[in-house]
Amino acid sequence: MLQSLRDSFGEPLGTKSAILLALKSPAGLRFSWIVVEAEEDEAVYKKFMHPDSTVVKTSVDCTGRKGYSNVETIVRDVKEEEPRTHILGIRDADYSRYVKRYVVPVNIFLTDRRDLEMTLLESESVKHALRIWAMNYDEAFAKCIPLCRYFGYLRIFNTVADLSVRFHDHLRTSKFWDHKQHSAVESWKLDCTNKFVALSDGKCSVSDVNAFISTNKLNEEDFYDVCRGHDFIKLLSLALIDVQTYSEVNIMKKMTEVYSLDDFKATKLYASIKKWQDAEGVCTLLA
Repeated sequence: MLQSLRDSFGEPLGTKSAILLALKSPAGLRFSWIVVEAEEDEAVYKKFMHPDSTVVKTSVDCTGRKGYSNVETIVRDVKEEEPRTHILGIRDADYSRYVKRYVVPVNIFLTDRRDLEMTLLESESVKHALRIWAMNYDEAFAKCIPLCRYFGYLRIFNTVADLSVRFHDHLRTSKFWDHKQHSAVESWKLDCTNKFVALSDGKCSVSDVNAFISTNKLNEEDFYDVCRGHDFIKLLSLALIDVQTYSEVNIMKKMTEVYSLDDFKATKLYASIKKWQDAEGVCTLLA
């Protein structure tokens, strides 16, 4: 029965429609449904959920898109249409802590750190495995911090001030990396600040950026809450030099493999899901 539910859930209907279809059967109502942002999240969290009672799937909509807003929408809509559903969503915290108007929706749980990648990187098990795998890991890690941290400041400012700067299209950390010296270019801070200001279409200035960082004391914030994981993994791959061995995909695969149930049980996210599980009267977590 679980396999048939998995099969129906995988139909090209979008996650919400597929869950609602499965819920038409008594078996579907007995399962716990966990909606996550993307495939990387599914690979990590699925390891810690009971396979006979829980289905973990990405937040794909009818257009094929995924993301945190889809997680929130799917969980809300499914619960409204079928209140008996045992459903929760896991999304990256992103910069929600800096947005005063954001309230975490019911049945939605956030990563302990900025996102999944930064949560994994903080784990001692992951650090140990990466140090064994890449002998120059600590040196490469340290090289990535300044640039990634500053990019985090810009991303926070962009989010809070609603500047609509599209980092993915025009402002990437790798553009400020010296591939010959295997480190950030000497003028990286000035260059990326000027690029950010230019992309804001006059909505901010360099002095506005500096004032925002200073006023909000972002220099005092924890690196794992500020840096975007995808930015860091990209630079880490470059800093480790052998980008074929230490590709972004391989780094994420390594982290996913070694991140253990004990690591997960030490997080606030685990505690939140455990509390939800107990309240729902279901067996979702492996332990």
